[in-house]
Amino acid sequence: MKEYTFPVGAQFGPEAPAYDEMYPQLKNGFPEAVEAEFRAVDMKPGSVLFIPRGTWHRTTAENDSFAISIGIRPPSVMDSFLEQLRYVLLQSPEWRRPLYGVHGDARQRQEALERARKVLETAPDVVQAISTGDLAPPPEAERLKNIERTTRFQREPRTRIAFTQGDGAEILQVKTWSRDAGERDTLKLNVPPPFAPTFRWLAEAKVAFAAGELADRFPEVPFEQHQKILDVLTRAEYLRLLWFPQLPLS
Repeated sequence: MKEYTFPVGAQFGPEAPAYDEMYPQLKNGFPEAVEAEFRAVDMKPGSVLFIPRGTWHRTTAENDSFAISIGIRPPSVMDSFLEQLRYVLLQSPEWRRPLYGVHGDARQRQEALERARKVLETAPDVVQAISTGDLAPPPEAERLKNIERTTRFQREPRTRIAFTQGDGAEILQVKTWSRDAGERDTLKLNVPPPFAPTFRWLAEAKVAFAAGELADRFPEVPFEQHQKILDVLTRAEYLRLLWFPQLPLS
């Protein structure tokens, strides 16, 4: 369909219904099958045919046949952007606020829309918080290998760190909880005295933080050691490596 480049959502075809999301994509009119140019492709055993999304097609078997169809739907720029945009907006109580009154009388509707207008004024700053790299974040394993000062973490709920005394050093145990397995140990290591304050702070921390904030709090520990600590605790399921952009501070 030459009129329908990179279609999103349900496919439009002859005698198929027109869904709401098709209208903004086909503002110049819906394509007509009678105006399309078709060509025949004779498939033989072992043949592979690639059909781009949005191509009208049909198949006819002249005799008994077996075929496999594989549909590939990579996310669009819009899909990736909207996913990250939602994560940014979820950080704001005002964007999460219900639009109470919008379906009420004229006064209630006006008040609700006025509240919405004030929130919409922050939209440009929200969009600017999303970088091109955020649209396709690297896998977690790769990010843990390259922790930067801006890399953010947050403690997983229902996890804890227990300390016991060992010979010359404290022994740290990470204990996690799941519905299926209950509480279990995911890490046990000796904590050298220079690193004990860092681990104890992490044992109490609940709010999200950046690796740079941790490093500034304990400057006596080299940043390379902070990277290793954060890597180990994330792999032990004590910390969650945050994958979404941070909402700009107002």
